[in-house]
Amino acid sequence: MKKVVALHCVVLCVWNASGQNEIKMYRLDNGPVYDQRQFDSILGAGNVAISLISSEKKGDTIFVNSKINKIAPQEIVGKYEKKQLPALSFSDIRGRRYDSRKLKGYVLYFNFWSVFCGPCVAEIPDLNQLKDLYKGKKALFFAIAPESEAELKTFLAAHPFNFNIVSSSALFKELGIDGYPAHFFIDRNGVIRKVSTGTPLKKNPDTGKWEVNVVGSNAEIMNQLK
Repeated sequence: MKKVVALHCVVLCVWNASGQNEIKMYRLDNGPVYDQRQFDSILGAGNVAISLISSEKKGDTIFVNSKINKIAPQEIVGKYEKKQLPALSFSDIRGRRYDSRKLKGYVLYFNFWSVFCGPCVAEIPDLNQLKDLYKGKKALFFAIAPESEAELKTFLAAHPFNFNIVSSSALFKELGIDGYPAHFFIDRNGVIRKVSTGTPLKKNPDTGKWEVNVVGSNAEIMNQLK
C-alpha cells in the first residue's frame, strides 16, 4: 500500500528542452494523466514523492510515465527525535564492524534509502557533496539500504556513493522504518537531534523548477551538531 504523507517532494523528470512545440503530459502510476500546469500543482503541494519510470513520444506529445514512491512516514520523527540512538551493531559492505555505543564523540548521519527509491537516488550527488564538507572532521556518514550486498555493489558501480554503505534489512525492522528516504542526525552524545523524511527541495527562481537541496538543508542541521 502506498503511503503519501506531508513531506518534501521530488521529481526525477529532468528534460532537455529540445522542442519548444512539444507538449508534455504526465501519467502517475499508470492512472490519471496531467498536463504541465496540473503536474506542477501536484509538486507544489509538497505531499508526494515522484520518480520517472519511462517516457514515450506520440506526435508532438511526450507522455512521462511516473510513479509515486513509498516514502518514510512521519511517525518515526516523534519516535526518535530528541532521543538516544538505540544500541546498534552492524557492518558495512567492506566488512568494517560498527557498534553505535562506541561511536560517541562523532557526529553521525544515517541515511535510510533503497536503490529502487527514485528520490533516494536523486539525493546521492548532493549527499556526496555533503560528506565532502566534513572531511577531516569527527563525522561518520552511513547509507543503510535493505538490498543485498550484491545488489548494492552492482548499483554502486554505476552510481558512486561515498558514504559507508550498509546492507541491512534487519536495521529497518529493528528501528521500525518502512519507507525512505529518511535521515537521522546524531550528535556527539548519541542523541538523535533531528529526523527528516523525504527529499528537501528548493525552487530555482530563474527556471521555476524544483531542485534537490540536500546540501543546503542538511548542512545547516549538521552544523548545529558540532
